[in-house]
Amino acid sequence: MSKNNLLAKFDILFFYVAPILLLSSTIARSTDDIENIKAGTTGGILLCFAMICFVFVLDRLCIYTSRYVPKASAILRILFILGCFVGFCFGLDSVLLELTNNDYTFWTIKGVQIFAFMGIIWPLALISSGIVFLINKIFPSYLAFLVILCGVMFPAGRIPGIEILWYLADLTFILTFWLLARHLLKNNLE
Repeated sequence: MSKNNLLAKFDILFFYVAPILLLSSTIARSTDDIENIKAGTTGGILLCFAMICFVFVLDRLCIYTSRYVPKASAILRILFILGCFVGFCFGLDSVLLELTNNDYTFWTIKGVQIFAFMGIIWPLALISSGIVFLINKIFPSYLAFLVILCGVMFPAGRIPGIEILWYLADLTFILTFWLLARHLLKNNLE
């Protein structure tokens, strides 16, 4: 087995782990303040780990995509990494809010306020990649549409704070990325 193929198989593991961590973060966050449970720290840490795992996932998707559209793949890689970084910052903010009893947030640090407004990059990167997958027939149409759906569902629940949509979005992520992993495994990953 080649070194690249071994690395690709390692990356596939994150297709399963990242969305589960995202769902775990949502569960922890939704139990915060129920019967004196303080889960903001746990939810924030899980979100940070989910975003770190998504870097591997999205990098593997960009490697696969670069076979078909190298320029689009390079742009998507930048958007994904920036989106994951911003998601990581939101996780840190959740931890800081919990540890400082809402007195101090990540967004009060001078110079990082811009990242709070960049939260839309993650969903836009997902929508853009789904469109690239669809137009260039990189993945089957249903997978491309599922990636687009992930990009739409993620902010749809989180921005207005509709908890049921958080869970539906996370379950969509699990389904989508598990199906993507199966497709990549079936098609030799690289």
